[in-house]
Amino acid sequence: MRERAIEIFRNIGTNSINIKDLARKLGVEYNEVVELVKNLLNEKIITCTNTKHGMYRLSPYREGIYVMTKKGLGFVILSDEEKDVYIDEKNAKNALPGDRVLIKIMDESYNLGKPEGRIKEVLNRKMQVAEVTSDKKERYYQIGKRLIKANIPNGIVDGTLVKLEIGKPDKGIVSTKVIEVLGHKTDPGMDITKLLYDYGFEDYYKDEIKEELKNIPGEVKESEMKNRLDLRKISLVTIDGSDTKDIDDAVYCEVLPNGNYKIITAIADVSYYVKEDSYIDKAAYERGTSVYAIDTVKPMLPRELSNGICSLNEGVDRLALAYIMEVNKEGKTLSFEIKEAVINSKKKMCYEKVNNLLDNNICDPEYEPFKEMLANMKDITDILYKNRVKQGSLEFDIDELKILTKDGVPVQFDRKSQGTGENIIEELMVLTNKEAAMYIESLGVNTFFRVHEYPDEEEISEIVTVLKNYGYKIDEKVSTSSKFIQHILDMVQKDKRGQILSSYILRCMAKAKYDIVNLGHYGIAVDAGRKEAYMHTTSPIRRYPDLAFHRIQKDILEGKIKKNTTSDDLMKKKEIAVHSSQKERDEQECERQANKMKMAEYYESRINNEYKGMISGFTPTAMYVMLDDLSEGRVAYSTMDDYYELLPELQTIVGKSNKKSYRLGDEVTIKVVRASKEDKEIDFELVRG
Repeated sequence: MRERAIEIFRNIGTNSINIKDLARKLGVEYNEVVELVKNLLNEKIITCTNTKHGMYRLSPYREGIYVMTKKGLGFVILSDEEKDVYIDEKNAKNALPGDRVLIKIMDESYNLGKPEGRIKEVLNRKMQVAEVTSDKKERYYQIGKRLIKANIPNGIVDGTLVKLEIGKPDKGIVSTKVIEVLGHKTDPGMDITKLLYDYGFEDYYKDEIKEELKNIPGEVKESEMKNRLDLRKISLVTIDGSDTKDIDDAVYCEVLPNGNYKIITAIADVSYYVKEDSYIDKAAYERGTSVYAIDTVKPMLPRELSNGICSLNEGVDRLALAYIMEVNKEGKTLSFEIKEAVINSKKKMCYEKVNNLLDNNICDPEYEPFKEMLANMKDITDILYKNRVKQGSLEFDIDELKILTKDGVPVQFDRKSQGTGENIIEELMVLTNKEAAMYIESLGVNTFFRVHEYPDEEEISEIVTVLKNYGYKIDEKVSTSSKFIQHILDMVQKDKRGQILSSYILRCMAKAKYDIVNLGHYGIAVDAGRKEAYMHTTSPIRRYPDLAFHRIQKDILEGKIKKNTTSDDLMKKKEIAVHSSQKERDEQECERQANKMKMAEYYESRINNEYKGMISGFTPTAMYVMLDDLSEGRVAYSTMDDYYELLPELQTIVGKSNKKSYRLGDEVTIKVVRASKEDKEIDFELVRG
């Protein structure tokens, strides 16, 4: 309803509307709209134009985050329901990337397909990482494309990266203060460090957090176990990557005498140690998530917590939230409960050895006592997976790139594997997330959901048009049902184009996000209409929404809340959901840019080498080619043998004179002609294809 209301306000432009007419357009009761209008006013999305008659319109003023593209174009990111706003350089008012700004919308239909605005005020400066540079006359701090003239100490040489605090402009002059010298841009790992800071994954409240950590114990005390379910004698184990140090979850499974499965997933009780509104909590909220970029881990929580007292390490007592389920042989959950517990993990297992046991019957001697339990886990998770697919859960089967480095330098590209062990953990976590969300929603409290909305039918029609043009026979009526999409995926995954076309279809889907309204989860077949729900609860060390969701669960378990529907509480949760969704996107883009940077660095020493690959995408000026090692570069149309026109509705380019066409998944041979780590770009030329 909120999104539809904003769209109505946007459509009426500068005109105003009263609550009665808004309710009529939305098709809901008057009282429902009163609370909605109050929230939109608080968020400054709408403004009251006539208090006597209660008239409202879209506010021309908004708050958002200023960002810049690689080419220097400026935009302000608003809430997830609104389009980004284009900011011309002359209207940027000294704003820098990451600053929170107040803008005025000038034109709702700017020609880039986005509204245009003007920055009225810089509300809050983001801490910046700047590179020291100079010309013949002056020295500067460079942030993106922006140069800030400053009096830089002689001891700081060009190429040095500094953490910079920037004040508000005074008569056009920007004040700067160096908080920390990070190192030279050529130092090992400094490239990733700068990326992390650029995307807001910085060290917040360092001094305050050091003080708070002094009051957090390094081990669980006997007194802290009081009133908790003691599961220390249960053979809970953890299964992760061999180098994982921040362990969120432990699992257990047994077959009961009645043939059903008893499943326990124990999740680190982070909220016991990280108190709401503490500095550790504030820093975790700002980061939103841990980041795993190439060979660098930037944890959401201090390592003393993420790798220490919160991590479910082998052989030590740990506090946890335990999700205890009985599931029958058909995969139906018969009972579910949440308990505050204390556990002691019996074994830190790694995926490689679990896969070796379950796939090849090669058992590490240390895993011998757990063979039967792991076999039980495989049996029940196979059933859960089949049920999920039957309901319409999507399986894209897309390889992920893994970049191996030595001293920060890329040496090899590999594919991330997904074996039986990974599948077991994925299914147990999906089950836990789903059952926890449904249970909490059934109690009628304000809560969070992980949602994934249905795709647009027009986009599905475009996918079908492209695939038919590629020669695929699709006789079924176009549908937005996940079963129809899976039918298409099954079709394309059978041939050599499968990887490329699956990625194209995925790009056409909506992105999953966090919300306070249960919209279901399309990708894993969670249907709100069937009173199903989904929310992340299994990674509170690594994701802030999980931590926030844990607090709701613990408040219920401890009798602190029964039902809470106040607008203030709802607004706070909405803010957490929107912010967490944005930080997730930041984390994904940060990792993507890290991969692009390391790919370019790798190919800087391979100029003129020829490689085979497949066409993976098109833009108005270039086509992209993915090589066999999953690295990707571009072939500019201007370097090809004819003038090529892009037909976006067919995902095809066609030569104007030779009529030759290229499509997604076509095999080509390319030559590397340019690679730039700094620009994060690789340029190819077509050799054959």
